[in-house]
Formats: sequence, C-alpha cells, structure tokens
Amino acid sequence: MYFSEGASLKREFENGIKLCEARLWFYIPFLDLLGRTEKDIIKIARRGVDVRIAVSDDYYIRTYVESPSYIRYIEPARPFFIGIIDSNLYFGFIVKSKIEGGFMSNEEDVLKQYSTMFEHIWIDDYAGTLYRVKSRVIEPY
Repeated sequence: MYFSEGASLKREFENGIKLCEARLWFYIPFLDLLGRTEKDIIKIARRGVDVRIAVSDDYYIRTYVESPSYIRYIEPARPFFIGIIDSNLYFGFIVKSKIEGGFMSNEEDVLKQYSTMFEHIWIDDYAGTLYRVKSRVIEPY
C-alpha cells in the first residue's frame, strides 16, 4: 500500500504500535515525527515485545539517566523512516523534518530485505556512532 501523504502513513504506523504483539523495530531521525507514542512504547517493552528503537535525536538519549537498552542513538540522521511491527513493514521518506510519503507492506521478501537493513542500522551503524562519539570525548589525564 502506497501513501502519497505522510500523515496517513504515520497514522497507520501509530495504530500498528497499539496492536503490536511480537516485534516493534523502527528507525526515525526524530521521535517527535511520530507524536505521542512514547508511553505506548514503554508499555509494549514491559509486555516482553522485542522493541528496538534507533533514533538520531540525542534529546531522548540525554533525557534518561540511563537509556533503556531498546533505544540506540545513531548518527548521522537519515532522510527516511523505517518501522517493522510484527510482520508489517512501514517505510517513509522525510523532507524538511516531515514524513512526506511512503509505503506499507506485509510481503515476506520485502519484510526480510528491510529487516536486514534495520539490523545493519541497529548493529553496524550503532558501532560506528559509538566510535565517533568516543573519539570526540576528551578524557582527562
């Protein structure tokens, strides 16, 4: 299903979050783009759902004394949104900090391809981000 406007895709994704049973993975540059879903995500994580959130907004990382293990800071920010809820894929492109359009799919091969892309962001891009952040921190002697 294709979405010519981002608001419809966003609404569909937010509804999917509420119905999530097994897996909630997503990358989004700024969590503000989704609206008020943070409380829903915390409830889902407590239910034992596999939650993984990759975000390029350091505000959410600095907000917590200790970041939850299901949130990872990734840089640089990408101009897209990818979400996987159970066996549904949501992909949107972002222009000027706004989701402008995208698609939703439950086809197995498409889901597998984008799951692999998300895992690359979750593991490899996160490792690269940690290396860059660590190299910027000046340690006293």
